[in-house]
Amino acid sequence: HMKNMTEFFSLGTLLLTLFAPWRQNVSTARSDQAIGDKFAALLDNMISRFVGFFVRFFMMITGIISLLVTFILNLLYIAIWPVIPISPAILLVLGATL
Repeated sequence: HMKNMTEFFSLGTLLLTLFAPWRQNVSTARSDQAIGDKFAALLDNMISRFVGFFVRFFMMITGIISLLVTFILNLLYIAIWPVIPISPAILLVLGATL
């Protein structure tokens, strides 16, 4: 299950593209446009990168927490697995003594 989670969150890709624009939404201004249009394109690009950073950052945090929880649950599963075959006998003894 860990492999599926690492592929789902793809933390490496999120880290590499942390400062990339959100959904590749990039505004461009031609060199012959007014300074106001160039400034608007720059502001649009900065906002797009800001949104992209926060979405990717929180996805990374969510992915790390999910991976830790999955890891801990898998350790518990591995620890409990050997006890499962003898659990009916243990439960019968515990039930009889109560």
